[in-house]
Amino acid sequence: MRKTVYFLALILVFGSAPLVGNQSPAGNSEAVYTEAVYNEANATLSDYVLTNSGIKIIYPLFSTPAIVRKGGNFSIMVSFDGAPEQWECEISTAYDIVCEDYFLAVEDEEYNPTSGLWILNVTVPSNVNEDLYNITVVAYSDGDKYQADEPKSVSVVNEFKNNFSFVHLTDFHIGDPRGMTVDVRKTIGWKAARKSVEEINLLNPDFVIITGDLVFGQLYPFEYSVEYRK
Repeated sequence: MRKTVYFLALILVFGSAPLVGNQSPAGNSEAVYTEAVYNEANATLSDYVLTNSGIKIIYPLFSTPAIVRKGGNFSIMVSFDGAPEQWECEISTAYDIVCEDYFLAVEDEEYNPTSGLWILNVTVPSNVNEDLYNITVVAYSDGDKYQADEPKSVSVVNEFKNNFSFVHLTDFHIGDPRGMTVDVRKTIGWKAARKSVEEINLLNPDFVIITGDLVFGQLYPFEYSVEYRK
């Protein structure tokens, strides 16, 4: 019996070996061709050095997202010193395990000397699914590639609605020791906050408004005089 088990183990190990790194390239021909076309189109940009400093997305943001219809357009506000040779904009799904990426066509760009911001007018492809997306902006300038990312900041919809649903969260005060004086079991912690977020996601409202204090700030009364001046 033991010899039989060993024999089966050897079959499983050596019998499946060709599946690792020895597959026919025929099934990947389309992917190889797509990659080759992409590399050829971006050959002039391949030598740029990537950096995440010096560029920042001002709008849209996680707190102030852009809501746009499929095939529609919106403006991106970017803080960047210099005049890039090229801009690239992309959105990617925020919650999918397998991420879906879509390039946004940059229709035109304009620098506002008063605000010091670049305004990029972009168009969302018509085949984008209705979902919440992260946004990535890339600027190519003087041999460097500058990249800025903002999570969950673009909401693509099929049509604009006339009626909206809201959820209001206020004053979580996670970690507030004052709750212990009333009932230790009712003191709000991170698990309770996470559960609230899960339930709100099940409701799937159009907007969630968060106000008040998220955590208990023990020293903030002593910081008022300094923080308010900022």
